Amino acid sequence: MNEEVQRQFEQAAECVEDARVLLENDRLAAAVTRVYYAMFHAATAALLARGIRRRSHRATLAAVH
Repeated sequence: MNEEVQRQFEQAAECVEDARVLLENDRLAAAVTRVYYAMFHAATAALLARGIRRRSHRATLAAVH
């Protein structure tokens, strides 16, 4: 796994941990935001692992579809 893919997966994991802490403190809306970013970073990593690079959230979502 290349360095950029690994970094994206690490960011995804960090966002999941942030969401867990927020949920434990009854911060649902903030937790949802962190989960969204976790999914975005994981999708970015998956695309990068396949040689696909996108520059925006919209383009990343479209590439996943």
